[in-house]
Amino acid sequence: MSSKFTDDSIELRNFMFPKMETYNKNSLKKLYNHLDKTTLKNVKIVSYEEDIHINNGVKKDLSSPYMGNKIKEYVNGKLEKIVTCKLMIGMLNITLRVYYKNEDVKQFISRLIQYIRFISSITDISLINLEINYYLTDFKKLLNKNITLIKDQVNSGSCLIKGTHSAWINIWRKEEILKVTLHELIHAFGFSKYSDTEGLIDHYNKRYNINTKTITSDEAYTEIWANILNCYLISQTTKKDPLKFFITMISLERSYSIYLAQKILHRKGINKQDINKDTHVFAYYIIRAEIYERFSKFIDHCEAKNKDYINIINGNEIIQFLLNNNQLKQDNRKFNNINKNKFTYKTLRMTVNELSVF
Repeated sequence: MSSKFTDDSIELRNFMFPKMETYNKNSLKKLYNHLDKTTLKNVKIVSYEEDIHINNGVKKDLSSPYMGNKIKEYVNGKLEKIVTCKLMIGMLNITLRVYYKNEDVKQFISRLIQYIRFISSITDISLINLEINYYLTDFKKLLNKNITLIKDQVNSGSCLIKGTHSAWINIWRKEEILKVTLHELIHAFGFSKYSDTEGLIDHYNKRYNINTKTITSDEAYTEIWANILNCYLISQTTKKDPLKFFITMISLERSYSIYLAQKILHRKGINKQDINKDTHVFAYYIIRAEIYERFSKFIDHCEAKNKDYINIINGNEIIQFLLNNNQLKQDNRKFNNINKNKFTYKTLRMTVNELSVF
């Protein structure tokens, strides 16, 4: 199985390496050792059906409010094949559906099962039934001339919780597909379940001069943990000092997250518009960068206050941590003379490190 990075990932890694501050903290090593001791649950493949044509009556679920119309039209018109894989990981019943055009999806499904197996093994879960639909499109998250960021530029997946024991996930981009899977599974398993307080919402409205009734800070928590787990799982593809590899990747993600947030603040500063108008831009980019600036303290907090690092026990504890973060400094000098036509500037993807699975 390939352990290479995607071309976009390589370009971003090369761009960020000179800007990277190596984040070699004891808390990070301790977290790595904790993840490394995970006892993986048993996997049983129940069935695998390949190359069934959609026109045989298989319906696509495109009901997610975060999937843009352009992507929906492409999915309906172009993705004519489906692979369905049913499996069990421990006591979790999983149905994977991959809608595709002409990709070889076997490597993707194999890697995907590794990812799902790991995250479902790191702490207790109550979920019994899980369905994930993958729509393999080449749409990327990119800036355009419009200043307000919308779901077409930001969102790649969604999760619907059904009752207490079932979840339904849709993912519609090949870009960051494994990391997005981790993100949506954190939601599905309820690891990041808490609600913002009025005090927290007011805090961010005043700090960044925005006017929004919802912050959804749990998206920042979810995304940063998806980053961490993705880096750990990629580190396991090498036998040569995986801990060092993990630390390097986390350092890249930290530097990139701050760079990305400053880029968004730069655009907002020029145009004075609400950056949180259409989707959870503020949490994904700004709050996440604030957390990364105190990343060692964040990991210490997760160890002390959560179950198995990742599973929040008391939402008030993480809210207090967020309130204690520093305001992200705006650094427009980084962007005054930059080539704004390059991918490294235009991209809105949330991670640097991505394994090639297609």
